[in-house]
Amino acid sequence: MNSPKILETYYSLFLIIVESLRSRPKDMAETLGLTGRGRSPSTIWNHLQNMYEKKISREPILILNPFEGLQSKVYFCRKSTRKGLRSTFLQLYQDEKVDYVLFLSGASDFFITTRASDLDFSRYGLEVQEKSDLFTPVFTIPRGWKLSVSEALDSVLSYHFSRKDISREVGTSLQWKDVDWEIYEAMKFNGRKEFAKVARET
Repeated sequence: MNSPKILETYYSLFLIIVESLRSRPKDMAETLGLTGRGRSPSTIWNHLQNMYEKKISREPILILNPFEGLQSKVYFCRKSTRKGLRSTFLQLYQDEKVDYVLFLSGASDFFITTRASDLDFSRYGLEVQEKSDLFTPVFTIPRGWKLSVSEALDSVLSYHFSRKDISREVGTSLQWKDVDWEIYEAMKFNGRKEFAKVARET
């Protein structure tokens, strides 16, 4: 199987997993039309294993009845100092106990999900503001797709539309009005600021 075909297969498998976390290799094979004489669901399993080894996608979270601590928890954390925010984010991203991390504001707020009960937030200089059980699964972008947001926006803005395509006006990648910037300035140090206070300040 050539590289473009493999990538297409991997992407299709990822979409199947996102749609149904409980998909079995046999079901995946049927969805992709890889069933019939001389074909085995084990081929799909081999593709999945290869995806995980190459870090194209994260391993699925298996939910087993006898397993303890299967419930993910979400933490809203604040860093005590604004120094080293980038390094803190990268350390959290690389921590195997952290399922998902999101930098919420330009100041010091982090959104973190984990199934580990012994995650030491003080190690990263974080203080937990709120925590809760997580009932809605959060899916991450497959690893290996490393195009940054700025690169993606630049590629769209510099795209030359061919003839017969719908013409459209293309502006800059971030078109904020003055009020948008005022809202940002009012909330950049506190992502949980009450909307009523933001409204009064803007």
